[in-house]
Amino acid sequence: MTLMFFVKVNNMYILGISGGPDSMLLLHEYAYKKEPIFVVCINYNQRMDSHKDVEIVENYCKQNFIDYQIYNFDQKDYKTGNFEEWARDKRMEIFIQNYHEKNASKILLAHHKDDFLESFFMQKVAKRKPSFWGIKKTNIYKGCLIERPFIDKYFKDEILEKCKKLKLDYAIDYTNELPIYTRNKFRLKLKKLTNEEKQKIIDEVNEKNKELEWLEKEFNKAFASWKKIEFKVNYYKDLDYEIQEQLIRKFIFAHCEDKINLTSGKIKNLVNYVIADNTNNPIFILNSQYYLQKSQGKLLLKSKITI
Repeated sequence: MTLMFFVKVNNMYILGISGGPDSMLLLHEYAYKKEPIFVVCINYNQRMDSHKDVEIVENYCKQNFIDYQIYNFDQKDYKTGNFEEWARDKRMEIFIQNYHEKNASKILLAHHKDDFLESFFMQKVAKRKPSFWGIKKTNIYKGCLIERPFIDKYFKDEILEKCKKLKLDYAIDYTNELPIYTRNKFRLKLKKLTNEEKQKIIDEVNEKNKELEWLEKEFNKAFASWKKIEFKVNYYKDLDYEIQEQLIRKFIFAHCEDKINLTSGKIKNLVNYVIADNTNNPIFILNSQYYLQKSQGKLLLKSKITI
């Protein structure tokens, strides 16, 4: 599916604005464009001063006659686990809800070049095999077009400088400077590099992504062929292991709307399950909702396990 099919009659943009310098510059750059915008601001109330972030967004929107909506979570809503992941899931739910309610054409987020590099280093440390290094400028998520205009445009210090020149009010999240999250540790390391040094890394990553783009096309061809023969196991067995890894990922993502954590270890176990000749394990449980099953020589994904 290509991005061009997501052009809608209503060209409204949903802007995810936190009140930080990145998102306030994004808001300012789109405030006077011809396309109508709707601002979504989320307060997780995990910081004592987070209300100030919201006030900055609210004041800008009121002063510039921009439609907006503030969403507030209670501090107790976040219980355990990775806070960044929890917060990301919550805000994406809200962005998507507004995207459909407003019949919007895209969601705009303020990720920039430093965010791109942080994600790249996190992927490397996690020893993942992504289909793309860093963060994509555009992607489709749950049927929504997401665009990041700053991902190949500004470094963080360039954003701060532009905010200063434009006299834009913005909030600083002091927790971004604390080494309490993995991403923050990379953020602090990147601060020691010049923009020229960082750009050199980005250029190298982009070359890697060109290679991955070619591979992705090959994987898509193989997946289309497998789908055409209704996911026959014998076809899958004859493929190289690297292709098997990618095809099992694509198979699960194509058949399952819910998020399933596919670690490298789990992928390896999935591949072994599909190519195994014995029937000692008739099913492979993915999570509490979904499982894989081989039936009549074909791979199936089913839901609602009853044991």
